[in-house]
Amino acid sequence: MFSKIRTMKNAACFLAFVVLVFSPLLLVTAHAQVAGATLSGTVSDQSGGVLPQAAIAIKNIATGITRTSATSTAGFYSSRICCLEPMR
Repeated sequence: MFSKIRTMKNAACFLAFVVLVFSPLLLVTAHAQVAGATLSGTVSDQSGGVLPQAAIAIKNIATGITRTSATSTAGFYSSRICCLEPMR
């Protein structure tokens, strides 16, 4: 009977050891890599006032493709870009 209890204690200790050793691996998060980004900001004049409905042009230097957009009423713009290449 005592040998059975001892075996159970050993098994419980082993299980606790395994959980203790491998539990930090569960805390590691994986981050996916995406093939794009979002370019955003606020357009303002020299005095710091926002410019609503201002035209925005984002040009991919490598391909020559230009993406156009306009700011919101608060002067904010946000545009998704598909390729992480030099932009102007």
